[in-house]
Formats: sequence, structure tokens, C-alpha cells
Amino acid sequence: MIGSQEQIDTEVSELRAQLKERRLVRVVKPPSLHQYRVAWRPGGVRPGAGDPGHDEYIHAFCEDFVRGVKRQVSALAWKVVGGVVRE
Repeated sequence: MIGSQEQIDTEVSELRAQLKERRLVRVVKPPSLHQYRVAWRPGGVRPGAGDPGHDEYIHAFCEDFVRGVKRQVSALAWKVVGGVVRE
């Protein structure tokens, strides 16, 4: 029997928390793990649609992504070349 929407939402929230606590945090370590707080709206995250929280989220996500890629490339260059790569 399928439960009520509230029961399903509660179960999904609990399973998501377990996944985060038990698996994700063991595999992905800071500084690669980021947390963002953004309100979900119908249609998803829509920067430029009048919700400043969505604009801020996309900006922070992009900055964190670029910073992480630069860090990984620098670490690989250090291992391969033995030199220092500066930003």
C-alpha cells in the first residue's frame, strides 16, 4: 500500500539524510564538499527569474566549481611536472 504524500516525503527525507551521513561524507571530503541553501521552486532553480537566492546559488556554485577544478589541475600538475602552478 502506498502511503500518504506526507509519509513518502518523510521517508525520502530520512533516506537522503542517511545517504549524506553514511556514504557521501565518507567519500567526498572538504574542500570538495559544499553545502548550499536555496529554495526549490516549480520549474527548478532559475537564475535571472527574480529570485535573488537562485542567482546567489548559481554564482556560488560556479565559483566553487571553478576553484575545485583549478585545485585539481594544480595538484595533478604538481605530481606530473614537480613544479608549482599559481593562479
